[in-house]
Amino acid sequence: MSAHDGFWLLVCGVSVALGIPLSALLGRLTGNRLAARKVLHILAVGACGLAMWKLESTWILWAAIAGVYPLLVWLVGWKGFWEEDNRPAWGILWFPPAMLLAWLLSGTDREITAVSMG
Repeated sequence: MSAHDGFWLLVCGVSVALGIPLSALLGRLTGNRLAARKVLHILAVGACGLAMWKLESTWILWAAIAGVYPLLVWLVGWKGFWEEDNRPAWGILWFPPAMLLAWLLSGTDREITAVSMG
């Protein structure tokens, strides 16, 4: 992994990691959980799009997603961490497969995939 890739993975990871508590805090302060979740969606999708665009090697991004995905399934499916209308918010779990599908359909073109995520 190059220093360039390490920098962009750090930027994207930190933005998503900070977006989770920021989203929860906004939801509590404003009382509008749906709008707060949209902030998290924008950060997460934007970070994945940026990583896809900026990383020299996409295998690093896919490895990071594969590493985090089981944790998301556990948090959403079994722990109910993200809920909407008293049910798990399964939408967050559909994003990585959708991004993978966009990447494969684009012929593994990083730029097209990044733009499609935005």
